[in-house]
Amino acid sequence: MQALRAKQYVRASNEFFNATLAGDSATKMKAQFGLAQSLQNLNYNYSASKYYSLIVRSASTGSSLYRQSMEELGNINKNISLGQSHIIKLFDNKGSAINIPGSARGFYFFYSGLDAFSNQQPEKALKSFTRVPPKSPYYTRALFYTGIVRNITGRHNDAIKIYKKVLKLARNNEQGKFTRELANLNIARIYYEKEEFRKALDYYARIPRDSGNWLDSLFEASWTFFMLQKHNNTLGTIHTIQSPFFRDRFYPETYVLQAITHLKLCREKRVKLTAYSFRNHYRTLNGEMEAVLKNYNRKKAGFYQFVTNYQRGNRQGFKRLDSIMDKLSRTDIFKESADISRFSSRELIQLRKVGEWKKSGLQDDLIDFLRKKKKAAAFDSGKRLFRQLKEERDYLQELETQFDNIQIEMSQRDLDKLRRRIDIKVKDKKGDFVGGLKPLKIGQAYEYWPFEGEYWEDELGYYVYNIDSLCKSSRSKSK
Repeated sequence: MQALRAKQYVRASNEFFNATLAGDSATKMKAQFGLAQSLQNLNYNYSASKYYSLIVRSASTGSSLYRQSMEELGNINKNISLGQSHIIKLFDNKGSAINIPGSARGFYFFYSGLDAFSNQQPEKALKSFTRVPPKSPYYTRALFYTGIVRNITGRHNDAIKIYKKVLKLARNNEQGKFTRELANLNIARIYYEKEEFRKALDYYARIPRDSGNWLDSLFEASWTFFMLQKHNNTLGTIHTIQSPFFRDRFYPETYVLQAITHLKLCREKRVKLTAYSFRNHYRTLNGEMEAVLKNYNRKKAGFYQFVTNYQRGNRQGFKRLDSIMDKLSRTDIFKESADISRFSSRELIQLRKVGEWKKSGLQDDLIDFLRKKKKAAAFDSGKRLFRQLKEERDYLQELETQFDNIQIEMSQRDLDKLRRRIDIKVKDKKGDFVGGLKPLKIGQAYEYWPFEGEYWEDELGYYVYNIDSLCKSSRSKSK
């Protein structure tokens, strides 16, 4: 303890570690806490989390060591992710939450809610999320998930109010910016569900071009334009998503939307051309996805490393997986595991430089813990990423079936029946969208530049087609 007070953290760590190997449970627990504090002061946060976690799992919830350890774990997790599975295990078999310390209640209830949400228990999740204190650093994130639960349980207006509150509370940092973008996206999605399409477009338009969420907003806005029967805007927005700039992004549904938009315009040749483009672009990808699923069906845990290696340039014999690997690498599942791997590796490198810990066995103990932490994170994320790849494969096959059905009905020349099936009734058809997602204001001047086969980055998101409907009813009306 004297070494800790003197800020001699390396020596203190050794002394506390030796104390954890002998004595009664109370003495060991105090030594574990001292060791965790020493490691934390040396910026070995993951290593410190090991001993704080041991205390939380074994101490009574009313003890001061439990309270302090919970608080420190919450503080560590604010800066580097401990991992959802690690955190959930802390709360196993701890009984009532009454004794959770005030400063750790946000940490506790947010992750309890997240666990219930992951297990598709929305009402249970809601009870936890709403118990996160307003002053907790987890409050805005809990509020965001509360909005998701409100929406999926049919309380759309409540969800919009909650997301608008999130917009006000999100901090002016990278995490806050990302949270605001997701809140705007979710508000747009709710308005789309409510068939308030112009309001939906307004919120889709709030996603900045430099955001990783921008293409998602464009893709969903293209469907919104379709519902408004703004077919040239639909096709123009798809034109951006399918541009060479985004060749490695996974948006196969744009081809289906493109096909049914051309069908609405009675342009059957373009429907066939779109179906050909879809199959040409995704058939090889589908085959390679099948091969990967077969290869990793019995070793799902290793799939995280496969995705990591692919993103680093090791394609492992595959040529067309870029778009789906990009999508998987953008998931929270992958990012969390990558963070854990990076932070663990950093501590492992630093640990080997501390010669004083080698003789005591502390170095070996921490190296073993960090290696297992990396392995556990890769194992968990590998299984979940494999499951997502399987879902994406099924999704791709479903889209191919949709193209088959469209072409079958086209070959039977029952086009009017097919168009009726995708007929859209929209009350408000007023307003022109010249480019992007914002409507043209009365009196606003604009320039029109024809597309001549070359894409320019500053034009992305502003393309609009200029083709007429070839349907008989449309032509007769125009005469």
